Order: sequence, then structure tokens, then C-alpha cells
Amino acid sequence: IEEIDNLLKGIHADPAVFLGYSLGGYAALAYALRNSNRVVGMWLHSTKFYWSGAEAEDIAAGLTLEYLQENKPEWLESLQEAHGDKLEAILPWLNKLVINLPDTGLTELELEDATFPVMVSVGDRDELVPVSEAVDLYKCLPQGQLTVLPDTYNPLNSVRNHVFLPIFHDFMNRLA
Repeated sequence: IEEIDNLLKGIHADPAVFLGYSLGGYAALAYALRNSNRVVGMWLHSTKFYWSGAEAEDIAAGLTLEYLQENKPEWLESLQEAHGDKLEAILPWLNKLVINLPDTGLTELELEDATFPVMVSVGDRDELVPVSEAVDLYKCLPQGQLTVLPDTYNPLNSVRNHVFLPIFHDFMNRLA
């Protein structure tokens, strides 16, 4: 949360519209709930909110360098492109974060403090975040909205611009 705060101050973006994907969306939501006066609106894509212990352990097991090298080399390559040398430090941190989310994560009760519009989007073929979970999340948000993107999986690169951009443009126009 401190990193997000420093970023906003550094780029003089206060208040801001947040766009978060996956755990980045979760982090942005956690920040926004504690700093709602600094948020105009938020878009969460493929952001998992509901975590069970077994599910968190399964996902965390896939967040190790060894697992990615053996089982998901193409995903590892994209993560290395995005994070560079920092990836080896990020993965253990993410692993620990995910394992602890069932016990320490956000609650539906906290979502009542979201005093800003939140678009929850998910792909209809998302392997991590079922559409039903995205529906549950958006229903808990006082100004929640929902978009289900057709023929879209979890990886961000499966989102097709010609489908996403008109919906995004409409959302941003309604924030103004």
C-alpha cells in the first residue's frame, strides 16, 4: 500500500482511476478501501477476491521459480519480461501473500466502504476467477458494475482490444 501511495504522489495523480489485473487489482482494492478519498473509480479485471485455504495453497505452489520453469515456461518468460531481475524476489513474496489471503485478506464487509464506482470484469473462460465469483464480488460493492468478456481466459493477453476498449471507454466517460 505504501508503494501505491508513493507512486501516486510521485506522478501527481491524486485522485486517480485504478486499473488492476489479478493480484494487482486486489492490491489496488485494498489501497482504495483505505484511501477512498484518493480514488475516482476502479476497474478490476480477473481479480480473485474469494480465497479458500486449499485453493490458496494450490495457487501459491505455482508461484515458485522451479514450478514455472518446469510447468509454465511461457508464463515465466512473460513474467521475466514484465519484472526483470526483481522476479526472483517477487515470487516468494507473492507465494506468502497468497497462502495467507484466506486468513488475512479483505472481507465482504470491508467492501461496503467502496464509495467509488468499481467495474469488475472477468473472462467467460477464466480458469482462476469463475464468473460466479466475479458476480458475487460486484454485488458486494455499493457502486459495483460487471462485465463478462466473451471468449476470454485469465491471461491479460487474451483480452481482445475491440471488445474491451469500448466498454472501458464508456466506464471512463461515466466517471467524468
